[in-house]
Amino acid sequence: MRQFLLGLFVSTLLGAAILFFSPFFIGEIEPWISDTYYYTGALLLAGFIVLIDRHASYESVFIGIML
Repeated sequence: MRQFLLGLFVSTLLGAAILFFSPFFIGEIEPWISDTYYYTGALLLAGFIVLIDRHASYESVFIGIML
């Protein structure tokens, strides 16, 4: 349970960072509006970063990033 909550917390922070930094990188407040692959790449990178820890579950990563 502890690993699930840790993965959830880290992925939530990374998901918030994607939205926070999108105006600086692509000039749009909502990253899915742009014509670049920033949003897709950032989601994949955030998921891979959290899943480096072998104890993190896919569910905690998905739920956390979407929060």
